[in-house]
Amino acid sequence: PYVCPLWGADLAPLVQQANVALGQGLYKMAAYAESAEHFTRAIQHGAPSLPVLRGLGLALARLGRYDDAFKHLRMAHEMEVSKDRLTAGYLALC
Repeated sequence: PYVCPLWGADLAPLVQQANVALGQGLYKMAAYAESAEHFTRAIQHGAPSLPVLRGLGLALARLGRYDDAFKHLRMAHEMEVSKDRLTAGYLALC
């Protein structure tokens, strides 16, 4: 087996980054359902980070799933050092 000198033998971090990047790109293209799927995969396969929680919460809020979006946006808002007004606004909407 070949072990990459940069990424090692584990591709899980690359898959995690790919899911986050796809989720962010699909959100910008207004494909909110697909975006939420990629952010959900990112949460299932790794620790929930601020970009993942925020992205999933925003995508779910855009889909009208406010109850599901609230918990993710709440955690993202608590993790933010300087509070983002977009996160706070969608949190208030939920």
